[in-house]
Amino acid sequence: METSEAATFRIEAVTGQLLISPIGTMRRAREFFDASEFLRQQSDHFSPVGGFLACRAVELSLKAFLRARGVEWSDVRAFGHDIARLLVETHIYGIDHFLILSPEDRDLLCSISNDYSGQRWAYFDIQWAFVSGVAPDPAALGALAGRIVASLESVCETRTTGDGSPLVAAP
Repeated sequence: METSEAATFRIEAVTGQLLISPIGTMRRAREFFDASEFLRQQSDHFSPVGGFLACRAVELSLKAFLRARGVEWSDVRAFGHDIARLLVETHIYGIDHFLILSPEDRDLLCSISNDYSGQRWAYFDIQWAFVSGVAPDPAALGALAGRIVASLESVCETRTTGDGSPLVAAP
């Protein structure tokens, strides 16, 4: 098995698959979060693009956590972009031991899950923008996304082997 020096990805010669490690996924989550913070600092108003980037950081962080806990990548990908479902699954795998989410945090993530997974912020959705959309508080979303990314970065670094493979841990 070939591995990159930084353990960001692993190529399995047997299957010919390129597997992104939990650490590699967290690095991508960090980049999405940093970009969302840049946009958030440009205005006090909610930016759909900034919100999308913050949600993508949350999504990838939760997925990296599941990979670090030994969940197969195909099972993780099956969640799509559904943050609410990812919250439930990460709870099963013990995220509460590494990250404290208040009821308000969970409510915020669940309230934006449909808009995010429905790509309403990635593309201009006129119905969302003028009729049914509820924009979250950008500071609250940014702070929560930042806390999730920071907390799960260390989990993914310490819960993986030297080649970036997850340490198997039962739920």
